[in-house]
Amino acid sequence: MNIIWFDVCAICVLVSLAYAMIIRRGVWQHQNIIFSGQCICVFVTALAGLISAIAQNQVKAGVESFFTLGFSLNFFSFLYMGAHILTPVLFVIYIYAILGVNSMKRQGFLKLFLPVGICYLALLSTPFTKAIFYYDAEKNYVRGPLLVLFYLGAVYYLGYSIRLLLRYQEDIRRDFRLALYSFTWLSVAGAAVQYLSPVFRVENFFNSLVLLMLYIAIERPADYVDPQTDLQNAYAFQIRSGVAFRRGMGFTLLLVTIDNVEELDKHYGARNVDLLIAEAARYLEIFSGIALPYRLERNCFALWFREGRQGESSEVIDLIRERFSQTFEAENYNINMFECCTRISCPEDAGDIDRLNRLIRLASNPAYHKSRHFFEISEEDVNSNERRREIGLMLRTAVMEKRISLLFQPVYSVAESAFTQVKVYVELRMGGQDVVYGEEAMPVAEKNGTATEIYRYVFDRLCGCIAESGAEERGYSCFLTEIPVTVLMAREGPDWIVETAQSHGVPFDMIAFELNQRVLMAYDGTVETNILLLKEAGFGFTLVNYGNGYTDAGTVLRMPLSEVSLDPALTGAALSKRQASVILHCTVDMLRRFRLRIRADELENEELKEYALSLGCDLLRGDVLCRAMSAGTFLEYLKGGGHAVF
Repeated sequence: MNIIWFDVCAICVLVSLAYAMIIRRGVWQHQNIIFSGQCICVFVTALAGLISAIAQNQVKAGVESFFTLGFSLNFFSFLYMGAHILTPVLFVIYIYAILGVNSMKRQGFLKLFLPVGICYLALLSTPFTKAIFYYDAEKNYVRGPLLVLFYLGAVYYLGYSIRLLLRYQEDIRRDFRLALYSFTWLSVAGAAVQYLSPVFRVENFFNSLVLLMLYIAIERPADYVDPQTDLQNAYAFQIRSGVAFRRGMGFTLLLVTIDNVEELDKHYGARNVDLLIAEAARYLEIFSGIALPYRLERNCFALWFREGRQGESSEVIDLIRERFSQTFEAENYNINMFECCTRISCPEDAGDIDRLNRLIRLASNPAYHKSRHFFEISEEDVNSNERRREIGLMLRTAVMEKRISLLFQPVYSVAESAFTQVKVYVELRMGGQDVVYGEEAMPVAEKNGTATEIYRYVFDRLCGCIAESGAEERGYSCFLTEIPVTVLMAREGPDWIVETAQSHGVPFDMIAFELNQRVLMAYDGTVETNILLLKEAGFGFTLVNYGNGYTDAGTVLRMPLSEVSLDPALTGAALSKRQASVILHCTVDMLRRFRLRIRADELENEELKEYALSLGCDLLRGDVLCRAMSAGTFLEYLKGGGHAVF
């Protein structure tokens, strides 16, 4: 007698999985569609296998029913075999979808589908040749001489899957690889048990368990869906756009930016404004039949038009503008939100996702989209040059017009389990809501000669804030500020730095200067002399973004450093690429031999934080621990204790 309970359990697992997929919303990524097809295929296999097993048990027990009719026996066996051999094929296609690779273009149609085609031909000939299976005169199931073809086909696709995983393993996250490998060995285990002992029908149960594992590890809807609006999030957008670029697919983006969010926050409160944004998102969702809606940032949405539907974006713009001319309701408020629709054209040879991301940042900026509403992705470099020109003009009057402000972000010490340092950002307001941070503005300032004047103002403000904050009494050891290379090139640089700190009564060791790649490359002569003079006076020094284009260990040894921060791009890449992880571990090991503290920056989520801890980083900085604050907010934060994580 066949043991049917494994098939019953498989069906229960797959029904539960389908229920979870329905109530948690599906995500329109290519890999998710393939995964849904896999689930349906395994469900059909399990259901047909269960009915076939019940029918065979009834035949052996001498029970006559609909399932024991010759037609029924053959139909459900055919259905079982047909769906069964399709499962490993779909798994190969699923791996291609995870990688974002076009399986037809890379490997060819025949290599992927010829084996399964041969299996189906053998199956279709079975009624005449009894090649795969047949029922004897007593209606007992008998294996045919060519049944081995199905097992050989499964072995072929097993090898195909393993080859893909080995070839592209550095492009697949480690937890993804574990789930994908599990499908191969569990499927093999189930097939082996069922082949050697047909009464134990465990193969479908094993496959259903692995599908559940894939859903938990890879298909997690929460990773792709914005919880506030139920639209797909920026991560889902990155995946889909990246796949489109790799496959040479053209598309058009329609950015919908809400420009007056900050003003609305001040008048109505962030909670009410979030309700308004959610209402706007529900409106944009009505276009999901012709475009895929995404929420990229709090006030920025994108409608992704597939190739061939780009022309419909003009009609959508008119409808959106008509809707936003009316008010949105939040509790007792009727409020107008000011939108700006901007189109970005991405033809087949558009480029890459990084270029698109840079252009999105520019196109969603009011300084750009108020004057232009259409961009070609190839214009990104032109726009960057134009932006640098605008920043350069703004910098010449930034100090006089008081456009410069500081942001403060505490840095967490692993050894002391507390915040012990503060990273200081420079923020420059260009006008309206447009803000430029120091990392973008200072290279421009160094080129147009305004860096020293701006940094004098910044350093004076910083010393004033340190003196007022009383941070030293609350356990903070230093404030980290990036210093421009042009300041260090000036012979009088150390003098006014020392004088400014003394005038505010700030201990020199409360300030650590961050040195970037430009300082490292210019570390000689006056720059080296000034750094050594400041070090002797008591100031500290940190090298930032180590690994980003430079790894000059010889110069690092010469510099009076106490701390090095890792390049955030390398840290992020190490999560998914083995090569980057190896490089990072070697880098950390080398820096430890130099007796330097190691800091991990831009930790935006728990996964990055845990990885930084596993590397053995001494200091951690990022929004997952504590967000950057304005000077006023930071002072209030210190008065409240100055160590809360939020």
